[in-house]
Amino acid sequence: MALPAWRFRCLTIAAFVFVAAIAASDAAATSTFDEAGSAFAAGEYARALDLFEAARAAGDDAPALHYNIGVCQYKLGRFVDAEATFRQIAARFPALHAIAEYNRALALTALGRYRAAREALDAARGGTDTTVAQLADALRLRLDALEPATPTQQAWNGLLDVAAGHDDNVALIDALSLPAGQSADSSFSELVTVASRGFGDRQAFRLDVAGYFVRFEDMPDYDQDWIRVGGEFAWSAGAWHIAAGPRLAASALGGTGFDRQLGATVRASRAIGAHAR
Repeated sequence: MALPAWRFRCLTIAAFVFVAAIAASDAAATSTFDEAGSAFAAGEYARALDLFEAARAAGDDAPALHYNIGVCQYKLGRFVDAEATFRQIAARFPALHAIAEYNRALALTALGRYRAAREALDAARGGTDTTVAQLADALRLRLDALEPATPTQQAWNGLLDVAAGHDDNVALIDALSLPAGQSADSSFSELVTVASRGFGDRQAFRLDVAGYFVRFEDMPDYDQDWIRVGGEFAWSAGAWHIAAGPRLAASALGGTGFDRQLGATVRASRAIGAHAR
């Protein structure tokens, strides 16, 4: 999008790739911008930031000025400030919306806020700039290597299944061995349920519950109850994604406790290239 009152410049930044920046046409502001650009090129990011912020305080409101402030903040490791700056740019300057959201995703990634970074990348890919979309796709692969995407829902997810039928051999015994007049068949009703929910902003903890219950109309001694409860904490350690937590399972037969299990699960995974884990 070309605007005749603006002239275009660019800064080549390793973390932010090549991006066109828009400079103000006012001579004094241009001089300050040039001085700040020279400081940036020399790696003097703190001095460049001071100069850009001084120009802003003097009333310069060009998109390039805000953009370069965000770049300097990122270079100085001030990722919270950089994220806020690029968020404001995305909201105020439609022409820079896509690249601002991409840069915001970089800052969020540096902060370990991977879910928010993915949302920023979705916004970046929604623009018309195919180059930015490609960069967003590449960063998304990096994010998935750091931490696999997790469901965003906070509500319970679950399954409830109810069934009824007839079992012609409840006890699984030879009918010939039964006393005269007795039968091993019975009508039954059955319920199966599974439920799961994640907790926390990044779904760092998940609770899973599962149960199975069956009732025999004519042979209550074979009624069955089974329930399992498990919790899982997830976190990242470098390129590794780790999940661990306890689990408890208990069952009953004919109303009497049959079996109990207490254990724990630990899983670790990491990306191997772009298409394998």
